[in-house]
Amino acid sequence: MASLERQLALLSVPASSMFSQLYALLVAGVVLALLAAVSVLGLLLGVLYAKMFGARENRVKAAVVALLFLVALELLFNIPLPSSLVHLTYTSAAVVYGSTLYLTYTRSFNPAGLLEGLGDLELKLLTELSRGGVKLRMLQERLEVDRNSLLSSLSRLEERELVELDLEKRYRLTELGRLAALKLTRRARLA
Repeated sequence: MASLERQLALLSVPASSMFSQLYALLVAGVVLALLAAVSVLGLLLGVLYAKMFGARENRVKAAVVALLFLVALELLFNIPLPSSLVHLTYTSAAVVYGSTLYLTYTRSFNPAGLLEGLGDLELKLLTELSRGGVKLRMLQERLEVDRNSLLSSLSRLEERELVELDLEKRYRLTELGRLAALKLTRRARLA
């Protein structure tokens, strides 16, 4: 019986020590919850960036999403620290987030993949449209192809988001289309 009492005495923890352990667990839980919330916010903004801009190389757009991240941090999370330290922490996190977002999407982007599966007419259209927006009739005259083939090829390029029709009914390259045309031009120079 005495040994059982000794073992229980060894297991008992003073109240102040138990309070500090509970406080440490609470702080750790809050930090983990904050990290999880910031991670979810980062993922959601990353998905938004991917949906809106794809893998297009644009530092300004990545900076805007990082600014949204900063605003969300400022509005959603109230850390009990001096305000200057909080602002510095949030700003640093936003800069790191924006840089990571930009680098992740531009490094994983392969413009050569944009040209895969394109036929000769689509490649000629990319080259022709790289000079600027052109109306359908002018494209038909320059490339000397029938209207149905031309419309079919333009439709395939529109589905790939390489070409768009502007308000003046001119076909022009999108940002992705310009990257594909640039890749095509480089490939032609090397050949």
